[in-house]
Amino acid sequence: MIEGVDYSRTASSDWAQLAATLKANGKKFVGRYAVNDLAPNGRGITADEYAAMKNAGIQTYLYWESSEGWMMDGYAAGAQAAVNAQQNINRAGMPHDTPVYFACDFDAAPSQQWAIDKCLEGAASVLGFDRVGIYGGYHVIHRCHENGTAKWFSQTSAWSGGMLHPAAHIYQYEYNQYFAGTNCDLNRAYAEDFGQARDAPVEPAEPAKPKAAPIWWDPGAVGPQRRPSDGHMALAMLGEVTAKKDVVIRVTANGKAPAIVTLRQGEKRRIAGTTRAPDKAGTRWVFIETAPNSNEWGRARYSSFNERFPVL
Repeated sequence: MIEGVDYSRTASSDWAQLAATLKANGKKFVGRYAVNDLAPNGRGITADEYAAMKNAGIQTYLYWESSEGWMMDGYAAGAQAAVNAQQNINRAGMPHDTPVYFACDFDAAPSQQWAIDKCLEGAASVLGFDRVGIYGGYHVIHRCHENGTAKWFSQTSAWSGGMLHPAAHIYQYEYNQYFAGTNCDLNRAYAEDFGQARDAPVEPAEPAKPKAAPIWWDPGAVGPQRRPSDGHMALAMLGEVTAKKDVVIRVTANGKAPAIVTLRQGEKRRIAGTTRAPDKAGTRWVFIETAPNSNEWGRARYSSFNERFPVL
């Protein structure tokens, strides 16, 4: 475990003193904000602050948040937040590919997860999935992990009922501790790579764009077939689904694949795509998976591999 802190406003602009105090107290990293209002009077990290932390050997990771319930505005809010976060990352002189933890700073209900997932998908459309993180309580972390909508997970003990999610990279466990006059929350990181800024900046890259899975044969095919180009097994799917509640659909071998379609209750969608089988016997493949604790569907075609692979 690695000990660190996060904070919003600093007591002053003497970031070298703050960095030295944190280091003297065994803190190895800080969590800061990639937002417009700048410290010390605002929350946002500055270039001088980042340089002071880096010079002291203290690593930095980033949050983004506006109002408490901002994620409820869905996809557009996530895309706008990511654009703003990137602008502030660049202004602070941080590596262009620094991940961002988007903050769900309230005890979100399961019915609000659809908006949270859409918000994260919007952020990923700008930053790429590999840079998208979520901050929240245990249940938000759990649902985002299950739905495959974030790569990085920062959990707060608030709204967590004493539970720590095994996927958490960072755990915020204590509050209102002062270092060099700055009010900090205490954090632990559970991996060497927890979404912090990398030491060496990288050249800006085009955001990753989702690619539709190709159909290699008759578009009406459903089920396992050999791909004509190389003989590998692949699974085709085609059908129309009507969601009886909010659901997530994936092409998955292990339940952790990113969502390809998210549906609201009552929404209809034609689903078509393929996925290739791994070169490993015994792997189970299913192409339609509902949200947690839900198997309620309207009309849908459903299949799995049935050759070398067990049928579910």
